Amino acid sequence: MLRPGERAFRVVRRQTIYRLADRSVHGYVVRAMNITLPDPLEASLTESRAALHLAIGLYTAGEATLGQAAEVAHLNQTQFMHELGHRQISLRFGLEDLAEDLVAIRELREIHAARSR
Repeated sequence: MLRPGERAFRVVRRQTIYRLADRSVHGYVVRAMNITLPDPLEASLTESRAALHLAIGLYTAGEATLGQAAEVAHLNQTQFMHELGHRQISLRFGLEDLAEDLVAIRELREIHAARSR
């Protein structure tokens, strides 16, 4: 039996099953999921590469944010962006993202100006 947060890796009939136990991540409950891979894939994929491929697929399909996809891949956002760039996958960056970044820049300028006084 897996405890929350534990990961199991086992081989069943020469096919790999990756299982994540239920756990809480940033306030979201992550449910257990089994993925069965055909023999050729099982032989060539490690758990980390399978997680990365899943994360990239979720991100490019618009099913996960950059942060969520990075978490699925067990990477930080910078590392995940590097993996996307390596595969020539563009970041999704819309007007809402730009507006949020501009607000953050204004806030940082205000903090910096207040410290400089």
